[in-house]
Formats: sequence, structure tokens, C-alpha cells
Amino acid sequence: MPETPEMAVSRPLPGDDEQTFEFEEEGGLGITFVKHDACEPGSELRVRLIIVLDVVADSAAARIAALRAGLVLSSVQDQPVAGLGFKATMGLIKAAGRPLRLGFAMDDDGALRTVPAAAASAGYTYAEDTNSKADGAV
Repeated sequence: MPETPEMAVSRPLPGDDEQTFEFEEEGGLGITFVKHDACEPGSELRVRLIIVLDVVADSAAARIAALRAGLVLSSVQDQPVAGLGFKATMGLIKAAGRPLRLGFAMDDDGALRTVPAAAASAGYTYAEDTNSKADGAV
């Protein structure tokens, strides 16, 4: 019996400040992203983050144990998304072919950076059902 190809692959990139997840399967990912305003620690500088609000059960994204609500998106196809804006970033994801590489920010200790669930929900500003062609659900 032939081996089933891996649908989604997690690749930590040594020396980088992000972890990249690669999706090879065509179709939806099962991720809802939202934009979230946050303050840099020790600063009044506000930054706009794009975070994972939800991972749909039994989706391509759900097959990656480390991919969960609260993660901070940092790149699409190895292109940093800082400063691109939410709609432009969602456009990059939707226009990208496969394999699709999504990078998520890591803290200085090497752990994936997360925004607490309560803050993520409070920062919810733009995501809808994929059936309505929302920009936040991919």
C-alpha cells in the first residue's frame, strides 16, 4: 500500500525567530485569523498583530499539534507580514499556491509566542465564516 503524503508539516528553522508550518494539501487550512492591537512590553508603542483566533477540528491546521489559538503570524511564504496590514496578509495567504508556508513568531526562549485567549477574543475585529468569503478565515 502506498504511503500517504504528509498534509501539513511543522519545520522549526534553527536560528530564526519563527517556526514555519508548511501546508501541501489544496483547499482551506481551517484557521481563522484576527487583527489584534497590543503594546510592546515596557513601551507605549502599539503594534498590530495578526493572530490565530481558531483552528477548526479535523482540518489541515488541526493536524499540527503546535498550531493553536493565540499564535502570532509573522510570515507568509517566507515574506514578513509586519506592516502589511490584515487584508493584504489574508490576500497573500489566499493567493499563495502550495506548498504554503506560514511562519509564527517565537519568544526569546524559543517558545511560540501567544496572545492569551481572552485578549485574542477582545481584539477580534475582522473574521467571519469562510462561506461568506471572509478575509480572516482561510
